[in-house]
Amino acid sequence: MMKLKEFRKRAGLSQQEAARLLNIDRTILSRLENGKRKIDPILLFKMAKLYHTSPENLMGIQPRKRELAFVFRDAEKLDENAKQVLDKISKVMQDIIFLKEILDEDV
Repeated sequence: MMKLKEFRKRAGLSQQEAARLLNIDRTILSRLENGKRKIDPILLFKMAKLYHTSPENLMGIQPRKRELAFVFRDAEKLDENAKQVLDKISKVMQDIIFLKEILDEDV
């Protein structure tokens, strides 16, 4: 069960304010909050950022922990910039896996 309305209210935003900040019509936000419209994954992430929470919390689901590991023979020789890039790639892959699982479960 999505908790969009609850998180919007916690953020101290009206539907009109949140819709404006999300660049959507207020009626669309109302339908999303009432479960009458499926949420676009990109909009879900925008809402999570606006409401200062995670997409998992917004949707009212418990995330499954998955550890992704990128293994390199000489990982210790990577410079700090390369390590940061690998960390970002890992986070993107975790998000992709999470979204795929949600879409496959037809939440």
